[in-house]
Amino acid sequence: GVVLILLVLLSCGAYYAMVRQNQSLEIIVQQRAAHIRAASDLVSSAHQAHTEIYQLLTWQYASFSAPRIDALARDIHARHREIQVKFRLLAAATPAGSAEHRFIGEAAAAYRLYVKAVLDVIDLARDDRSISANAMVKAERAFEMVALRLGELLRIERQLSEAASQSAARDFSA
Repeated sequence: GVVLILLVLLSCGAYYAMVRQNQSLEIIVQQRAAHIRAASDLVSSAHQAHTEIYQLLTWQYASFSAPRIDALARDIHARHREIQVKFRLLAAATPAGSAEHRFIGEAAAAYRLYVKAVLDVIDLARDDRSISANAMVKAERAFEMVALRLGELLRIERQLSEAASQSAARDFSA
């Protein structure tokens, strides 16, 4: 009887450890990995959008056709909207009040300032190329802040992922 009771207790303990390990893996795979992918996607999309504004200015300086320039401007506006949606989705997937949520908010605010500067550049580029070049300096400074904030966001996502992995390792060894 004693052996049977010990066997049941051991089985219950093993089951509990397996459940905890499964929870840790779910956090790592489903939550942390998804957040790292989302943050990396934001970084990539922001850099692509920034590259496109330079392409637009180059096309305007090279006197490309207006329909072609307008199509690129529409693409830039669409990309900015997509990025802002990505910020909202990532913020909605994080707990309010967390450091992660704060970093997302700071990166999104920096991005909104950048978009405003880029829209000014696009408007000015249609009228005066020299003024748009000066306005691009402001947009470039705004993008530096976006890149900094997105880098911080990616760093905290990686730290949270490492912490979840270490927690899983501790659960396994316990």
